[in-house]
Amino acid sequence: MHNTPNTRPTMMSPQLDDKTIAADLLNGVKATIKDTAIALTETATPAVHRALQRQLNEALGMHEQLVSFMTQKGWYKPYDVTGMVQADLQATQQLQSNMGQQYKQSQIQYGQPIQQPQYQPPVQHQQSQYQPPQYR
Repeated sequence: MHNTPNTRPTMMSPQLDDKTIAADLLNGVKATIKDTAIALTETATPAVHRALQRQLNEALGMHEQLVSFMTQKGWYKPYDVTGMVQADLQATQQLQSNMGQQYKQSQIQYGQPIQQPQYQPPVQHQQSQYQPPQYR
């Protein structure tokens, strides 16, 4: 967290790098492809069908460009599942490390630890006494 004059404290956001931005774009394009394909199967008019077909083709082209770019950079390894899993694990560990550092900074800056939320078990509700009406 950081303070600037006349403002409230805010959480520091992690720095986004090109790899993170590209991965986010790729996830968005994949979602667009999926959603557009579903919509395409449910269209009722030829004009809407053609418009969605164009949109799907554009999204597929963008997907191809992003995968090619990310593969060239070594950020995406579609044929190396083990490498992709290891990269995901490293990214998760890095994120955890960054969050831990931010937590420590907030303790130093504000002089007290952030209170961790306490788990509260779900409230047990009694079964409803509602009885549906009897129709004759």
